[in-house]
Order: sequence, then structure tokens, then C-alpha cells
Amino acid sequence: MILPLLLALQAAPADTLPQVTLAAIVVFTTLPLLNPVDFRSILRVRRMEFAWAVAACLGVMLLG
Repeated sequence: MILPLLLALQAAPADTLPQVTLAAIVVFTTLPLLNPVDFRSILRVRRMEFAWAVAACLGVMLLG
């Protein structure tokens, strides 16, 4: 009986946050994943793999 109530109360704040706030949270938490050192190491090993990594990164940033 209490578990569904707690789950409902946890989900409610996310519904009231503006989309801009949620987007800022997502950007803030994913920026550390875009490490330039990792991209440089991919570039040193394989240029084509680097091109795919950059294309994937740009695709996610531009298209969502």
C-alpha cells in the first residue's frame, strides 16, 4: 500500500519541472562523458573509427 504511494510521489516532481530544467540536468550529467582525450586516442588508433565517433556524437547533439 505504501510502495505505490511512494512511487507516485517520486514521479510527481519530474512532471512539474520545465523541459528546459530537465534538459539542463541531462546536459550537465552527460558532459563529462565527452572526454577529448578519449577522442584523441581513438584518432590515433583508427581514423575511420574517429569519424564514426564524431558523427555519432554530432548526431545525438543535433537530432537528440
